[in-house]
Amino acid sequence: MTCFNVLTDMNGIIKSGTNRGKLSRCITIDAGGTGEDLASILIMVPDAEYGLTRLLPVSGTDCTSFVQVQMGHTDLNEEWLREFVTPDGQSGSTEYTTDRVEVVYGVGMLSRGACIRIANIDWSNPSKTNMIKVRDAYRRAVAAIDIKIKNKPKLAVMNPEVRICLADLLDKEGLKTPIHIAGGNNIQTTEDVLLP
Repeated sequence: MTCFNVLTDMNGIIKSGTNRGKLSRCITIDAGGTGEDLASILIMVPDAEYGLTRLLPVSGTDCTSFVQVQMGHTDLNEEWLREFVTPDGQSGSTEYTTDRVEVVYGVGMLSRGACIRIANIDWSNPSKTNMIKVRDAYRRAVAAIDIKIKNKPKLAVMNPEVRICLADLLDKEGLKTPIHIAGGNNIQTTEDVLLP
C-alpha cells in the first residue's frame, strides 16, 4: 500500500512532512492510533468507469494475464466438505472432485476517491475513545468518496480484530451512527452510513 503511505485530508492534501500541502494521488484518513500494533481499513467502490476495477493485461506486455484450469482437483485437507448425515442418522463421506480455475489480473484505481485507506487504527486497545476515532475516520472516508460513485455499493476490508472491536463497541454502547439525509428541492446532500 505504498501509495497510501502519507496521511491526507478528505481531499487528498498531505497533512505533514516535506510534501505538506501537496496533493497526494491517494486518500489516507488518520484514525489517531499511536501504538505499535496498528491496523487499517480500506473502503473500496468497484466501478468500471470511475472506481476500482480489474485490469486484465493483454498479450505482448510485460505482465500477461493467464487462466489456469485444473480439472478434477481434490483437496484432501477439506475432509469436512465430504462428510454427510442421512435423514435416518447414518453418517459417511462422499468422494468428490472440483474444477479449479485461477485468473491473474491487476487492479486499477480510476479515481482517488474510489479507494480510501483509514490508517492508524489501534485495535490492541479497543477502548470506546479509540473506536469512536475509527467511526469518525470512517465518516470522513465515506465523505471523500468520488461523487460519481457515491451511491454505488462500498466494500470495507479490515482486520478481523478491528471488525470485532467495532461490533463490540456498537453492542455495548448502543451507538447508532446514521448520518441522516438532509437537503432541499429533492437534492440529496448526505447519505445514511451505518457501522460496522
